[in-house]
Amino acid sequence: MMLPMGHDLTIRNVVRSHPVPRADARIGNTLVEVKFGVDSVRTLRAALFHLANVVAEHPTLRAILVLADSVVSTERLGEEWGRAARLLRPDLLNRLSVCIEEGGRLRGVPHDPKPDVQAALADVVNRERRAGRARLM
Repeated sequence: MMLPMGHDLTIRNVVRSHPVPRADARIGNTLVEVKFGVDSVRTLRAALFHLANVVAEHPTLRAILVLADSVVSTERLGEEWGRAARLLRPDLLNRLSVCIEEGGRLRGVPHDPKPDVQAALADVVNRERRAGRARLM
């Protein structure tokens, strides 16, 4: 584009504001996403990397992926977490966690959630489970 003499074109930095994405729940600054019946590593990876993208766009947020009624074992979850740790920046990885429902308890990777968070997560899972059944009826 040609500008007349004496005019100059200034390119301004445009900061896009990304709205906080919807999640199954929010506990403080932590988004909670519940996935039921995860039976493949591909689904687990897709959900984990989706949340990594969310926290990358929102530096003040954390995210927890909860796997309920899943056939993915705790051992396999640990292996997948190790793969994610090799691919994701540490600042993102430190704001992510994955929990798996096991025997009525939520086990977490890289660590189990604190008791108060575990209770809140259990409430979210139960609410989502009831809502899912209601949608199926």
